[in-house]
Amino acid sequence: GDLLEIYPLPGHSPDSICLKAGSILFLGDLFFAPNPGTAGAYGWSQPDLLASIERVLWILDQKEINLCCPGHGRAIDADQARSTLKSMYRDVLSLSGLEEINPLWARNTAAYAEDLMTELERLFIIITGRLAYTSYVLSAIEESGEAKRLQSLIDVAEIEELFGKFHRFVLELRSGRKLNWELVHKAGQMVGKLEQVLENGTLRPAVNQSLIQRARRILNDYSIAYRGFRPTFYASSFDINALLKEIMDLVEFKSYDEAAIIEAEDHEAYLRELCSRIDHIDLFDSVSLKLAEGQSLPQVRLDKERFGEAMTDLLERLSGRCAGELSLSSAMEENMVAVRISLQRGVCTSSILEQAELRFFERAFALSGCFIQIDSGGDSQTVSIELLPSTFDE
Repeated sequence: GDLLEIYPLPGHSPDSICLKAGSILFLGDLFFAPNPGTAGAYGWSQPDLLASIERVLWILDQKEINLCCPGHGRAIDADQARSTLKSMYRDVLSLSGLEEINPLWARNTAAYAEDLMTELERLFIIITGRLAYTSYVLSAIEESGEAKRLQSLIDVAEIEELFGKFHRFVLELRSGRKLNWELVHKAGQMVGKLEQVLENGTLRPAVNQSLIQRARRILNDYSIAYRGFRPTFYASSFDINALLKEIMDLVEFKSYDEAAIIEAEDHEAYLRELCSRIDHIDLFDSVSLKLAEGQSLPQVRLDKERFGEAMTDLLERLSGRCAGELSLSSAMEENMVAVRISLQRGVCTSSILEQAELRFFERAFALSGCFIQIDSGGDSQTVSIELLPSTFDE
């Protein structure tokens, strides 16, 4: 009869094997070893997995194999398996520095997923709401063709269903019917679908690009964490007072040009500029933003892009909850450079930040290279962001 050959294939787990029966090769879970939630799990080994891929490639070259059967999914021919394994080898080479995938990682990542999905849902509500408003205005001025085009850019019902399913999944987790691992994977699936929505290049200029950029940042950070890595952090030294002035100019910037609407060369250009104008909302119309003249401070080390996004997002939220004035100042406090945002308690219509929002900003500012805290003492409420001076590391 036929000889059954057994080959060790550690990597996915220490005791993984593959079986050769005639011209058929049974590969077990080898193809799934680099997947998020598997890579980095207990028993997973990058060096062993690389060696196992090389072993299977040798079997395909030296033995007469016609068909390869993975542990899940359909069988594939030897040529397709060879191509897949070579691509997989390159992927596995990049999987150094993974966090250990264990129950604690699953619990923390599931909590992280909940908070990020809350933020993503908020952003998509704003994005789809602005599209709906712009479409409504265009219809009112008899630009029905452009109005219908905007309505077709995002399937609102599909987005609502995605987030609805996630909320139901969370309820099942809390009732004990789902596991943290499952919620982590559910969020990973959602990220892929939401990324596809944002890849629609025609969203520009119909939707403010800062909203798209923030959503993409969240999606990208979760994708990285889902694979077992830590989100990227690119730190350089900056003058904090100059950076705050730059952020203040950015939040007060008008993304449209009234003259461009009137002087548009053609109808397409006219609609493009008009949509940009309709979409623009002056979030600081009823709030006075003031930046105190800062003292000379040492440079701080941070990720400028992340810090700018987090600070802009924070200022926008605070402006919607507090009438009157938002005052920004900077100072040296002990060994830290502190940025303070002060609000008068009597003019705040709600708490500065909800708990889930605070957790979100704690992560966002931590990835920028700083810390955030709230002080509600006295007659005013203060948000403090503390940064390390560049000289601290020297």
